[in-house]
Amino acid sequence: RFKTTYGKFPAFLRFMGVDTEASVFLNGALIGQCNNMYRMFAFDIRPYIQDTGQENQLMVLFTGPAKVLKRIENEHEAVQGIQPFKYLRKCSQDFSEYLGYKPNFMKVGIFRDVILDVPGRGWMEDVYVHPELNGDLSSASVKVFLEAAGEYGSIQWFFLDEDGQTVAEGEVPDKNNSFTFDISEPELWWPFTHGDPYLYK
Repeated sequence: RFKTTYGKFPAFLRFMGVDTEASVFLNGALIGQCNNMYRMFAFDIRPYIQDTGQENQLMVLFTGPAKVLKRIENEHEAVQGIQPFKYLRKCSQDFSEYLGYKPNFMKVGIFRDVILDVPGRGWMEDVYVHPELNGDLSSASVKVFLEAAGEYGSIQWFFLDEDGQTVAEGEVPDKNNSFTFDISEPELWWPFTHGDPYLYK
């Protein structure tokens, strides 16, 4: 249970780790389903949340892995020789007796944080940076992929060295999904046996 103390901003529940198949309810309404312990899930809860100051009830209902596997077997034609649990995105050790105990209890549950995220009017969903060095390592082209949501605005970005000094900077509208900039004589990241593991920010 939790109480809300904010206005009408967007609101998300972010599940950082759920093992494995589960239905998520908020105040009695189904807001989403999880089916993969290797990924994160985010659900928009604004339509289901109570008014400011009122209590909200969150319930996560898990389905046992044996039932899920039976359903997979009934609904899909498995490739001969492949075990059914291979079709379920769950830790494969849970389907063996790797600890030497019997019976093998297949665990379920929430194993990482559940975050109530109220980002404001605009926010970043994801940022992916792809640097590409030229042949003699004297320069690099850095491509940045952005996933922004909410109201349109602009994004001001800074590329910093390890001392916090600005190497490059700029501004782009957040509706653009990528931009590229170049840097000369970039410091490189090396394994510690080969050199300095340098990291830009």
